[in-house]
Amino acid sequence: VSGATVTWQVVTGDASVTVTATITATITATSEGKNGTIALTVAPGVLVGTAGGTVTAADSSVVVTIPPNALGTDTPISITPVSGTLAAPAAADLAGTAYQIGPSGLTFSQPVTIKLKYALSTLPLWAMSGDLTVMVNSGTGWTPLGGVVVDPVARTVSGTTTSLGSLSSSLVTTSGGTTANGRHTGSM
Repeated sequence: VSGATVTWQVVTGDASVTVTATITATITATSEGKNGTIALTVAPGVLVGTAGGTVTAADSSVVVTIPPNALGTDTPISITPVSGTLAAPAAADLAGTAYQIGPSGLTFSQPVTIKLKYALSTLPLWAMSGDLTVMVNSGTGWTPLGGVVVDPVARTVSGTTTSLGSLSSSLVTTSGGTTANGRHTGSM
């Protein structure tokens, strides 16, 4: 109801919530006999401001490092596993877990680093460290990140980007620079 006073109360507990896993809730407000309902999804994350910061997935398999001044204002950054099946990039297979890094579509004034852990058991036998890369899906297709660094000792692959797509994942590519028989290695 436009202009009406709406009051709410927490029926049990307090209004503070520490989110350690993605939760979904349906909230219904009632005022003067009118109802409004919204579905709300809350993902665990970290508020990052102009000082920059590091956000780590709950399972430690993904780390996003944001340098100072990459964000102009405090922004909640979250990393959550994507459920369901995703369309793989051309000539590649995705395996394991892809991650939604949000908010989706966020742009940065400086490159941020996305680092994913991998397990050797998830890679094809032919894969070598030079075959790994990190890609972001913008909703219209997959884009490889720049500055890819593979650390075979720590078993991580990282890359930089100035924008977040709908999700990010790491892929195996052939050493010839084209993707072939790729496998996602984001959940380790």
